[in-house]
Order: sequence, then structure tokens, then C-alpha cells
Amino acid sequence: MELIKELHFVLTQQQAAVLEKIIPASSKLRLLYQLIVDHEVNNDEEAALRIYNSSRIDKKYLMLKRSLVHKLSDLVFKLSGSDSLLSNYETIRLIVAKELLIAEKMLNENVYHNPSKIIAKAEQLANQYFLIDLQLEAAIKLRSVYALKGYPAETALYQDKVNHLQVINQQLTDAKGFWDIIYSKTKFSNAKTQTLFVEAQSYHAKIEGWLKNNFNPYLKLYAIRIGLIANHQNNNFNSVFHLLTNYQLLLENYPFLAGKQTVLDLHHQFALYYRNVKQLEQALDQVNKCLQLSLYQAFNRFLIQEIHFDILLKMEAYHEALLLLNEVMLQAQFPFLDPYDKSVWALREAYLYFIFYATHKESPIQQLTNFAHGIDINRFLDQTKKSAKDKYGHNISLLLIRLQLLLIKDPKRIEYEGNNLMVYFHRYMKALPDQRTLLFFKSLSKLAAQGFLPEQVKQTEENLLKELHQLDTHYDTNELIPYPVFWQLTKQLIQGN
Repeated sequence: MELIKELHFVLTQQQAAVLEKIIPASSKLRLLYQLIVDHEVNNDEEAALRIYNSSRIDKKYLMLKRSLVHKLSDLVFKLSGSDSLLSNYETIRLIVAKELLIAEKMLNENVYHNPSKIIAKAEQLANQYFLIDLQLEAAIKLRSVYALKGYPAETALYQDKVNHLQVINQQLTDAKGFWDIIYSKTKFSNAKTQTLFVEAQSYHAKIEGWLKNNFNPYLKLYAIRIGLIANHQNNNFNSVFHLLTNYQLLLENYPFLAGKQTVLDLHHQFALYYRNVKQLEQALDQVNKCLQLSLYQAFNRFLIQEIHFDILLKMEAYHEALLLLNEVMLQAQFPFLDPYDKSVWALREAYLYFIFYATHKESPIQQLTNFAHGIDINRFLDQTKKSAKDKYGHNISLLLIRLQLLLIKDPKRIEYEGNNLMVYFHRYMKALPDQRTLLFFKSLSKLAAQGFLPEQVKQTEENLLKELHQLDTHYDTNELIPYPVFWQLTKQLIQGN
């Protein structure tokens, strides 16, 4: 049933006017389709009951559902190749691949006059759009054509071309592999480590070396994306901005690369950059551009709302952050998020609760999903257990907010918790590049271990705020609430106790 929903989503994005011809309005196929997309049924059992008054294992229902999936899949495939404007490389790939397949079938019958024309045309299009794997396929087929014609010189020429294209094709395959490895390590973690920096930097340097000999826009795209992650690891924001400028120029110079997801990624990367360098209005402008390109149904809007929420907290737009949080959690797709993503959203909700509690705002607290009736520490820790696995990233934010929840719920445990945080600091955090986080975490942990003694709080406050001001060039990754604001909110809790 989820597959049918996803196929429907793709078709609505393509504005498929031919649906009526494929699935007639009066058919049981259309009935099943509408029941699913209009959310009138939630599962196969309900759908089978509505249509056949039977169960989900009824053979008639299973055949109907299978038929619907096949028809929608065929429609999606046909629409994917129908863009005559050649607006993106995916459409172009389908056109070239189709031409090469036709030529191959003819070559298999030893017919080579027309296939050579078809292949040459496909090769020209593949060359124009840097589709190396299809250029390689075309070159192999043209080599066969010249062999069938008995032209040894041309056959040898295309053999050399095949050898050259195989090298570039392998580079593209390796570059994609490098990106997949780096992306997999950052998808659910916001940790910054020297190990990841060195790995990403080595991949970036290797691809840049390849580009000196054979420029390819797809290789350049991988180099930029990996370079962005590398430079985020050591807070080199000047290099980040330089790479983003190159990213923008790349899409302008090669517009077939500028598909919706790539443009969305560019604006998202700009939003991250402006957030990090404390240019929040520019960051919010980039977020708004991202919101125009993303949808919850495609699951890409959840990523955008993460940074959107972060920016709203830094702008102290707490009511707007609450509305955003509830909007996200009420989405039909929210239960299908990865447990790591849901864990971080639970973490964000706890930060909002902390803000509202410390500022004595009862009404907004009643609108929180998990904190409307107070703090359940065990439930919160269960909801955020995935974040706890990110020792150098999200777990730092989790430990900081857990301390605040204990300060509210069970202040007698604060000294014990403070000692635990000091052990964690020395075990995991000392080598991290985020100096603001190191300073704040250590200061807060030490005060907690001392039971937040008034004289120690007063003595620490002056030095803490002074040093944070000296480090005021950017926000750290785990700095969900700006640390000076975080400190003032914590002090209000201490004074309340």
C-alpha cells in the first residue's frame, strides 16, 4: 500500500493527465487507487473489505492490487522519458539508453547501416551531457559496427576510445563510492572528528587530481559535496563559502545538473553555512527557498525543517518553533522516519520545554506532545536512545538538556550527573574542534558536580560569558540554543531551586 502512495506522489509531481486513460474512473482499480490516496483506508484489510467485502488475502484483491502497482509503475516509467525539452540528465539518460537498446537489437541481427546512425546520434547526445557510461556503451557498439564493416583502422580507433572512457567511467564509479561512504557517516550524525576530516579531504584531493586531466561536471559535483563535509569538520567556513560559490557556478554552467534535488541541496548547504556564521536572516531566506522545493511526502522537507527549527530558536522565535515542531510531528509521514531522525525531534522538543519552563510560560507547554504533563525522564531517554549513540554529536546536546530536565525534575541527582558529564568530557570531547561547546559543556558540568553553589556560579559566569564572547565568530554544530542564552535560562532554573 505504501508503494502505491509513493507512485501516486511521483505521478502528481509529473502532473499526469493520462491517468484517466490508464485507470478508468468506473473501474475497481480506480476505486482502490482513490481509497488509498484519499486516505479513506489505512491498510489492505480495510481496502479489501470496502471493495470485495473480503479479507486482504482474497485472491481477487491481491490481483487487483498487483495490477494497480504495475499500471502505476508503467505510467511513471513512460512519463520519465517524455520530456522533450531535455531539462535534466535523468530524462536525457533514458532517451540515450533507449536509442542504444534499439541499436543493439539490430546489431544482434547483423544489421549495421541504420544502427550506426542511431548510435552516432546517441553518442553525440551522451557526449554533450557527459554521460560517460553511455558514451562507453556507444563506443563499444560503434567498435562492433566498424568490425562488421571490415574497417580495421576505425575499429582500433574506437578501441582506444573505449580504453579512455573506461578509465573515466571507473573514476566516476569510485567518486560516487567516496560520496556514499562519507554521506553514510554524516546522515544521522552531526559529529565533527579529525578522522572524518582526513578521510573526506583525501577523497576530495583524489577527485580534484582526476579533474585536472579529464574534467567532468559529475566528478566536480562529487568533489564539491565531499569538500563541503571535509571543511565543516574543522569549521573552515571560508573554504565552505568558496565551495558553495563553485557549486552555484557549476549548476549555472551545466543546467542539466540543476534538477530539483540538486538545487534543493545547494540552498540547504547555503542555509547551513549562513546559520553557522551567524547570518540568520540569510539562512532563513535560504530555508524558505528550500521549503518551496521540498515536500513531506518526499521526506526531504523534514531535513529542511531541522535547520529551520534551529534558526528559529537562535532568533528566539519560540512560538514559531513550537508551531513548526507540532507541524512536523503531525505529518502522516512522521512515523515512517528513521528512528535516528525521530530521536532528534524528541530532543528538539525537550529544548523547547526547557525554554518555556525556565521563562514560566505554561500555555505553550500544554501544546507539546511529550511534555504537556511534565517530565518523564525514562520515557524521554527511551525516545532519544538513538541520539545517545552519536557520542561526538547529538549525544552532547542530549546530555546538556538531560541535565536541565534533572534540574527541574530531580535536583538531588545533579551532582552525580555533573560528575558523569565531567568523565564524558575527558573521555570523548577533548579533541573536538568546537571550542564554544567544549567551554560551555565543561563549565556547566563542573558547576553541576559542585551542586551549583551560588559563589561558584557567580565566579564561573563572568569567565564563561567573556570567553564565549571571544569565540563569537560562529555557532557550533550542537549549539541549538546560543550558549549565552542557554546559560541565562539555566541560571533562572538554579535560582528557582
